[in-house]
Amino acid sequence: MIKNYLKIALRGMARNKSYAFINITGLALGITTCLIIFLIIRHELSFDSFHKNASRTYRVVRDTKNSSGIEKSNVTPYPLANALRNDFQDVKNVTQFHFQENALVSIENEKSKVNKIVFADSSFFEIFGFEVLSGNPKKELAQPGKVFISEVYYNKLSDKKTRFIKIENLIDLEIVGIIKTPPTPSHIEFEMIVSLPSLTPTVAEKLLNFPLDNWGLNSSGFTYLTLPENISKEAMENRFPAFIKKYYEPEEAENLSYSLQPISKAHFNTEYSENPGTNATSPSMLIVLACIALFILLIACVNFINLSTALSIRKSKEVGVRKTLGALQTQLAFQHLSEAFLLTLIAAIISFGAAEWIVPVVGNFLEMNIVLNLFQNPQMILFLLGIVFFTAVLSGFYPAVVLSRFNPVQALKSKFSTQGNSSISLRKSLVVLQFFIAQVLIICTLVVSSQINFFRTESLGFSKEAVINVSLPENTPYLLESFHNKLATNGHIQDVSFSLGAPISDNNFGTDMYLTENGQVERYTVRIKPIDIHYKDVYGLELIEGRWFYESEIKIASDTNAAARHYAFVINETTVKSLGFSSAKEVIGKNVSVGINGISAPVIGVVKDFHSASLKDEMNSVIMMPFQQFYYDAGIKIAGGNTTATIKFIEEAWAQLYPSYLFEYTFLDEHIAQLYRHEERMFTLFEIFAGVAIFIGCLGLYGLASFMANQKTKEIAIRKTLGASVNQIVMLFSKEFVLLVLLAFVFAVPVAWYSMNSWLQEFAYRVEMGWFLFAAGMLITLVITFATVGYRSLMAAVSNPVNALKSE
Repeated sequence: MIKNYLKIALRGMARNKSYAFINITGLALGITTCLIIFLIIRHELSFDSFHKNASRTYRVVRDTKNSSGIEKSNVTPYPLANALRNDFQDVKNVTQFHFQENALVSIENEKSKVNKIVFADSSFFEIFGFEVLSGNPKKELAQPGKVFISEVYYNKLSDKKTRFIKIENLIDLEIVGIIKTPPTPSHIEFEMIVSLPSLTPTVAEKLLNFPLDNWGLNSSGFTYLTLPENISKEAMENRFPAFIKKYYEPEEAENLSYSLQPISKAHFNTEYSENPGTNATSPSMLIVLACIALFILLIACVNFINLSTALSIRKSKEVGVRKTLGALQTQLAFQHLSEAFLLTLIAAIISFGAAEWIVPVVGNFLEMNIVLNLFQNPQMILFLLGIVFFTAVLSGFYPAVVLSRFNPVQALKSKFSTQGNSSISLRKSLVVLQFFIAQVLIICTLVVSSQINFFRTESLGFSKEAVINVSLPENTPYLLESFHNKLATNGHIQDVSFSLGAPISDNNFGTDMYLTENGQVERYTVRIKPIDIHYKDVYGLELIEGRWFYESEIKIASDTNAAARHYAFVINETTVKSLGFSSAKEVIGKNVSVGINGISAPVIGVVKDFHSASLKDEMNSVIMMPFQQFYYDAGIKIAGGNTTATIKFIEEAWAQLYPSYLFEYTFLDEHIAQLYRHEERMFTLFEIFAGVAIFIGCLGLYGLASFMANQKTKEIAIRKTLGASVNQIVMLFSKEFVLLVLLAFVFAVPVAWYSMNSWLQEFAYRVEMGWFLFAAGMLITLVITFATVGYRSLMAAVSNPVNALKSE
């Protein structure tokens, strides 16, 4: 029986090749999209699933309350871990590590940069489930000068027998083991794990610029613990208030709280997004991807249903004969379902082949390690079989029921017609559904495109063009002055500034500030920018009140005798508002205190607001001050026209002053563009998926238009004979689809608005969703509809009417 059904299905496909092609192509694209999105979602959901005791492992996070609001951070003070061990001895497993980015690594005479290094204590592997291929981490990580390298980094080594390396020309390390690449991704990424005792006070002072025993300063320290089974998360958090009062000053303790974040949520919690090595992913993004996959598959199924019900007239006599010969309704339904299963199975096979080729490309684009491995992954096999079954039943059930219910007498007398039949209204409803999905995706794509363009073009309050940033390994006054003087001899270099980084930079540190005369009652969060006298000119900051620093003020602030140092502040407009002043003029001369070494200094100038973070974040309060201890970046403003030679000159100057270090540079505008890499990828995905949805919808529209043209061949011929123009005939086909597009638009607008409004709320600075974006979505859909339907109807309109009428 099944063999006969398959034969009939194959013959039916052979008779209706164009419709079979449309259905298989649409289903293949839909299934391929589902496979790729499934792999992306599975990759994201698999983060940290391999850790032992993952359900009881937590990251310690902190909330700091001040007059600016609540600052959330997963960076913790370095003394925290030892304090937790001492005070909570029933919590056996506590670990803390320091995360170091972009560090210079020297192996004999070879130098390279390693992006992700973890300085870990001996408890690290008791909490995390990273597999050790060789070495004894419990023993080695308790000693200074030891390092474990990742399997990936080991494979990069030209000499596999290498035993000693050096980091930042400060720390000599012995390679004592290799860490296996984890089976699933982790929010903690690393190429090396260095023993935490290697961060001696001297090394820490040079690497971090502050000692590791300071409770008030944070850099890149992270604390984790595994709770015993008899202690709940809530019970542990209830212990923290008393703990905080013990180690912090009363004013700090009152506004500080610690809590525990499950390690399973670390990758998805964007509030605490300073993950050591990876960026957090919003769960809503995964929901959006899943919805897109479902929508695209639904469009493909709609095509199948529409074309199958449209072809029902051709099959009516066949069904009539079978019913006359005794075929049951269930048999006829099962026959049509078998055809749907066959088409879906063929599409799935094609999808699998396409996915094998596409998945590596998508993985490289998204920087994800995703692989198909269908026959080695039972989960993947079950998903594919589920998709095939779901798609076949969804697309084949209704057409099967329609065909099996045909009246055999009417069918054999050729009196059967779809006119007035419920299949017409269903077909129109499904076409509306297709247009609805397509317009939602198109409108969402336009909104995302507008937001990305806003990121690219919106003024940041400073100049980002033609600025090169070079990280400085040492910042002694002699080296800084020598480097500046050498660069000044090149006519293509306009100016050089030393600072902790550009206005938007990865190098930032925050603290509290308060108006000195009001005391510490109202404290506000502020970002400190250590800068020199050339900073304003290199980055094009606009001074709106007061003055810039004098050279003498820079020298006094950099005095080798700490007691002789005096400071001055230049602030931005947001800081003026935070301090409670209505105008920039009022704040000039006022003393402001900051939480760094008890520094209090007068405000001498106010600059126009500039963004110290991406446009995704609110404008920050910023205080700029001379602070040579933190001059670890050179901002170099160059003239256009001879960039390559200028960079070569900078590299030669670098080699003379820093021969032991690797020269690296970044263009400021490229660094800023990287801040929106996630959104750029999202936009690209929207473009691709919207294109796939539109293409599948066009296939269905073309198939329906072809069917209508075949059904109305003689009507068209008569109309042409009676004088109808080509335009009139084209409009005869198109007007029905235009009405369906307009109806779909009515439903698409609120859904697209709600979805994109929710997405835009994630950004502090965002575009307004004007009516033109929605109108453009409808216009694009109309153009696509006219192009698809119009082409097929035009072919019918220009055909010779004689060929259609000569048989009558």
